Amino acid sequence: MKTIDLTTGPVQRVIVTLALPLVGSSLLQFTYSLVDMFWVGALGSDAVASIGAASFYIMLGQAIQSLIVVGTGIKVSQAVGRRDQALIQRYVRAGRRMNLGLGLSFVFLL
Repeated sequence: MKTIDLTTGPVQRVIVTLALPLVGSSLLQFTYSLVDMFWVGALGSDAVASIGAASFYIMLGQAIQSLIVVGTGIKVSQAVGRRDQALIQRYVRAGRRMNLGLGLSFVFLL
C-alpha cells in the first residue's frame, strides 16, 4: 500500500489534496438530491413535501454520524503525528464500532 505523508510539503497542496474528495462527495450528493426532486416532482407537490420531510431525518443521521467521524479523525490524526500504528488501528476500530452502533440504533429508532 502506498503511504502519503500529508504532514510534509507545501501547505496549499496538502489542503487541496484533503479538500478535493470532500468537494466531490458534496457535489455528488447535491446532484443526487436535485435529480431525485425532478423525478418526484412529476408526482405532485405532496410527494415533494414528503421527500423534504423525510430528508430531515437523513440529514439528522448524517449530522450525528459526523460527530463520530470528526472525533475519530482528530484522534487518528494525532496518532499519525506520533507515528503510533497500534493506536491508529485502535482508534479506527473504535470509530467503526461506534459508527455501526449508532447507525443501527438510528435505523431501529426510525
